[in-house]
Amino acid sequence: QEIAEFDPEDRSALDNLERLFFQGEKWLDLIGILRRRVEMSPDPDERRQLLGRVAMLYEEALEDPTESVRAWLTVLDERPEDLEAIRALARLHEHAGKWSELYDMLERELALVPDEASRVGLTYRLGELLHLQLDDAERAISRYNQVLEADRSHPGAREALELLLSDESLCLQAAEILEPLYAAESSWQKLCEVYE
Repeated sequence: QEIAEFDPEDRSALDNLERLFFQGEKWLDLIGILRRRVEMSPDPDERRQLLGRVAMLYEEALEDPTESVRAWLTVLDERPEDLEAIRALARLHEHAGKWSELYDMLERELALVPDEASRVGLTYRLGELLHLQLDDAERAISRYNQVLEADRSHPGAREALELLLSDESLCLQAAEILEPLYAAESSWQKLCEVYE
């Protein structure tokens, strides 16, 4: 460690320390070396890779989700569209029950994923989150509607809207979405329930 303190630019000394700290499971010391390498590196790809390692060490080796979140947020500061960072933050926020932060990460991911199946799944998760954790059923209905516009048979979105039929303040909004679906399928019993 004296070599690294004496000459922080000495890459071979940092490599050796990194290896020693990893083998000795000295996670905080290893994170210190990785952070020093981040500061030294002019290469954005290398910085990204190093910060990702820092975040994973905090989460897995040290079981410190707060510091892991900070490290992933540093990645997003440099790369706002980094899907790995966004997904890691979503996972961490979900485990911590930070629903607003989870919602923000899922929205960011939704803006970036290209395939329709992923978009439908994320839109449904956003609806569930609004409905069940954020107590915003009105906005949840809008998300469920987006899901059904892309996948008319999505069981989760249908079931959620059917549950909302029993809510006096929201039943009309839910019914307006479900009615044309049931009519197109000749689901007369369900259509009658919508009108009740």
